[in-house]
Amino acid sequence: MNVDDKDNAIASAEQAGLYYSSNSELGYTRQIKEEEHIFLDTNGKQLKGKRELKRIEDMRIPPAWTDVWICEEKNGHLQATGIDAKKRTQYIYHSIWTQLRSEAKFDKMSTFGRVLPKIRERYFEDLANEGNKKQKDLPYERVMALIVRLLDTTFIRIGNETSRDDKETPTYGLSTMQDDHIDFDYTAIPDGEDKWYDGQVRVKLTFVGKSSKKHEIMVDDDEIPDLGAIAMMCQNAKDDKKVKGDDFFLFFDEEGNEQDVKAYHVNEYIQDISGERYTAKDFRTWGGTKLAAKSLT
Repeated sequence: MNVDDKDNAIASAEQAGLYYSSNSELGYTRQIKEEEHIFLDTNGKQLKGKRELKRIEDMRIPPAWTDVWICEEKNGHLQATGIDAKKRTQYIYHSIWTQLRSEAKFDKMSTFGRVLPKIRERYFEDLANEGNKKQKDLPYERVMALIVRLLDTTFIRIGNETSRDDKETPTYGLSTMQDDHIDFDYTAIPDGEDKWYDGQVRVKLTFVGKSSKKHEIMVDDDEIPDLGAIAMMCQNAKDDKKVKGDDFFLFFDEEGNEQDVKAYHVNEYIQDISGERYTAKDFRTWGGTKLAAKSLT
């Protein structure tokens, strides 16, 4: 979190009657005694106050968490943290803070909806950008446009290298999709169908995403029927270099050097167009907001 974000978070907490707490400060801890969990205060003495124990009980801290820290004050925006079985830090926030962030997310989506046409207009243009001869029809702008279009239509998570490299349960997103996650199928359009194009390369994405959920997604884009063909260029470029088993999406810089797509490339592209600090994650949130709104109509 940068300085501006932290300042805004502190101000938001104060406005809600909370203070911006941190697990770097002293707090209660959890230990096992006679096969049961007990809680210790900041002096290492066992907590026995009914109100405090009830507050902790209501947090429903998972029994499997280790290195549990609990905020000493009931109005801390962060109430507890712990380490889960995968050695990841997990957080429990004050209910008021959770509601506040949900409202902020909704407000952010309303402004995101207003800038989305600008992003779409730009990526439609960039999909036609073939770059120079060294770039093999895959300059940065075109590949970013391809991925953002997929974000905009499939709402797949962008992914990260840490999740991809997890040796026990690797999971994937668009930026970390592997060669064997993507299949192509050329489909001719029957004469009876009213289409302005004759055929297209369809893309099938089969991968394991967050929470080990398996996804099978067919990309069949009527607005951009050559989207699959552009994606196939990434495969062909890799075939030329005989590189297999790496992340699927790549681009070539102006000197013709192959560059692996990272999540930050996509976020920078989105922010350059919008002039705001939107990220790939906002497309998924936007998709969820649309689905929620549709279910209410």
